[in-house]
Amino acid sequence: MKTKTHIFVAAVLALMLIASVFMAALWLPLIFTYLSAFLSGRAFTVFQILCGMIGVVFFSILLSALVFPKAIAEDKIFTSHTAKRLKWLSVALLADGVLLCAVAAWLMIAGERLLMPAMLFVSLIGVMVALAIFVLSAYIARAAVLKEEADATL
Repeated sequence: MKTKTHIFVAAVLALMLIASVFMAALWLPLIFTYLSAFLSGRAFTVFQILCGMIGVVFFSILLSALVFPKAIAEDKIFTSHTAKRLKWLSVALLADGVLLCAVAAWLMIAGERLLMPAMLFVSLIGVMVALAIFVLSAYIARAAVLKEEADATL
């Protein structure tokens, strides 16, 4: 079972990474062209910097998550290290959602109405997932303590 699970998790993460690269390569240039009509020179540069920051955080989250299939395969998912990594991922995902929400609000102020609702929706989903991962990290930390106690009694 754990072999199938770790292969499935690795495949999903790899697909997310590939889809994100294609989206960045194909979709972002079109968005930048579209938004150049709404934003002036300095504002457009700030938008590009914010998009770069969001992209770096998102790709670091995906790359960092690639350690979980290995932990599942080795049956080492209930460790304090995994709990700390999940907590870091939740904070990074929350930061990514907040950045995306800030960009959406900034675009709304600039007068853009087409992308802003989708960006707000995606950022809210990211924040909800971040909160769920944060709670999961607490449960995994507790499970790690219980597992260490159970291993010590054997």
